Amino acid sequence: MNIQLLSQPGPADLPAYLSNGLIGLRVGAIPPLRHSAAVAGYVDVAPQSRVEAAARPPYPLALDLALEHRWLSLQPERAQFIGQSYDWSCGELVSRFRMVGEAAVATVEMTQFCSRTHPTVVAQELVVTLDAPGKLRVTLGLDAGAAPGRPLLREGPSPANRGHYDGAVLWESANGRSQLGAAFICVADAAWQRHEAHMSAHATPAAQFAVDAEAGRSYRVWQISSLVPGNLHSQPDRQAMRLAHAAAIQLGFAQLRAANRAAWAELWRGRVLLHGAGARWQRNADAAFFYLHTSVHPASLNGVGLFGTNLWPNYHNFNGHTFWDIDTFVVPPLILTAPDAARALLAFRARGVPAARVHAALNGYQGLQFPWEAGQHGEEVLPPDHAHLLSEQHISLDVAHAFAQYARATGDPIFLREQAWPILRGVAEWIASRVRQTARGYEILGVTGIDEGRVWVDNSVWINAGAITVLREAAACAEKIGYRAPPRWRAIADRLALPRDEASGGLLNYDGFTVAGEHAPCPDAMLAYFPGLLQTDAATEQATYQQHLAWSRPAVGYPMHSPLQGVFAARLGERELALDLFERGFGDFVFGPFALVDEYSSRFTETKEKVGPYLAHCGGFLLSCLYGLPGLALRADDPATWPARPVILPAGWEAIEVERIWVQGEPMHLRAEQGGRCQLTPQSTSA
Repeated sequence: MNIQLLSQPGPADLPAYLSNGLIGLRVGAIPPLRHSAAVAGYVDVAPQSRVEAAARPPYPLALDLALEHRWLSLQPERAQFIGQSYDWSCGELVSRFRMVGEAAVATVEMTQFCSRTHPTVVAQELVVTLDAPGKLRVTLGLDAGAAPGRPLLREGPSPANRGHYDGAVLWESANGRSQLGAAFICVADAAWQRHEAHMSAHATPAAQFAVDAEAGRSYRVWQISSLVPGNLHSQPDRQAMRLAHAAAIQLGFAQLRAANRAAWAELWRGRVLLHGAGARWQRNADAAFFYLHTSVHPASLNGVGLFGTNLWPNYHNFNGHTFWDIDTFVVPPLILTAPDAARALLAFRARGVPAARVHAALNGYQGLQFPWEAGQHGEEVLPPDHAHLLSEQHISLDVAHAFAQYARATGDPIFLREQAWPILRGVAEWIASRVRQTARGYEILGVTGIDEGRVWVDNSVWINAGAITVLREAAACAEKIGYRAPPRWRAIADRLALPRDEASGGLLNYDGFTVAGEHAPCPDAMLAYFPGLLQTDAATEQATYQQHLAWSRPAVGYPMHSPLQGVFAARLGERELALDLFERGFGDFVFGPFALVDEYSSRFTETKEKVGPYLAHCGGFLLSCLYGLPGLALRADDPATWPARPVILPAGWEAIEVERIWVQGEPMHLRAEQGGRCQLTPQSTSA
């Protein structure tokens, strides 16, 4: 894996993004001067829309440095950037800078990471070296200076708690929507003397160390902090104290770091290798893999937003809400590479079942209707000024499809009965209450498909194709676990209308769709085949790809579907076009020194802020590489049937290979060579 380097910070560069799926940090080129944090599950109320939104917590790795009583926070001009490197192999960020004093210059190296083995924990190591003797002081702790809210309880360093924790706070968001517990422990090498630090003006605790430094000698301090959202523990500050102690005292920084590296080494066994594609495309694939997996975890019980666990003031980040993109583009690649993390995201949806049942009833339907924008309790948190998007009701189908795919991929009968079946049944009941029987059979009227510019259309192909798939999955699931599915489910699936173009025979986005007057039509009909699992005759599928590839080219560069467009060209055998569409549909989204993945392609640079990582595109590209190009389709329980079509890759790409994916609980090796069939072989016998 590449180590990403920042050699010279630019004014438009976004800071590095560190995360483990529960905690996220943005760390500037000189970390003490520019940073922010986010914690999944810690929320407040957005100022204008008054809906639930991710809230900024106290920063858990706060640091200030003083040379001869001159503090960096008060004289930031004394800092000089040296370099910053981000090691994707282990999620460690190393930042180097100088602090210029009156008689000495301090060279500072900071190593920071979010632990994968202890998901509430973030850690940093500080190494300071002076070029001349001088008085050195360092303060570490929690910084609430930019965190709206107030402390309900706080404890600073004292002889009573030393050895257990150095400071802790129970923090409440500004409008009292949620609480957060934070605690930290600092350990210094023997040369330092501990000084008692006073509480800051923001009432957050800190620990302070001082040393009469010798020239050329390095001095080290370690900080380990724990952040616990209040919706995962009734006393989050007490739990943060316990977890910080377990990581810092029982384990220690070195062992915590080694465990984190080992966990990342295991994850990277799912790395997507693109043989023949070149170093740049491998870096793009690694960026997609890293940012997706660093943003999710088996402890991601609060779900994940479209931009991960991430708050930075240049963009709204959709308030940290969970959208259908997670179920459709993020869960499927995780099913094969990190199934425990995929299950955590599904557990978040399962936790929202009561809210989905109420939401369906409030809209006049039966069963489960999952919200368009889900908050931490699974409720609808769509801003009222976007209420027209309540007609974009395919989210329930996307959630149910994700549960069905996970059940097939893992072969877990307990999950099928206890987790997948309630979701599939509830969504099937919703579909049955939502359809209208007409002379055409069954129709779903007055909806919005993937293209949000076309609201209140009839028979959206994405929605109707998804309904067909879910109804059949629900009926099949019922049979497996010994229930009798209502016959109406299969009757609806067999007779649900799909909009067609009479001239070409291909599918259309919705009834009455025409490309005339469309600026950049979304390829809903192609997406019904992939990542959807719609099955039609080959002629209809080919005609759909041909017409929509031509129609939707102006839309390549927009969110969600762009990283998948190359798959459809490949399925038509147009390898050069496939390479071009991947270039414009994903390559043009990767930007900056840390290869972040943007929401829009670079051709929108002049009109939109750069943001990232956009997980729908990270997941979408991996979805293309793990499913679309290899031709995998999880339509049946037998993995031998999953390679459903010949492998056709973009021009120049020779093969896609993954050392290990998880197939029904067993490690398998994946290799998809151009012109062949994808091979899934037990890992023990793979080359």
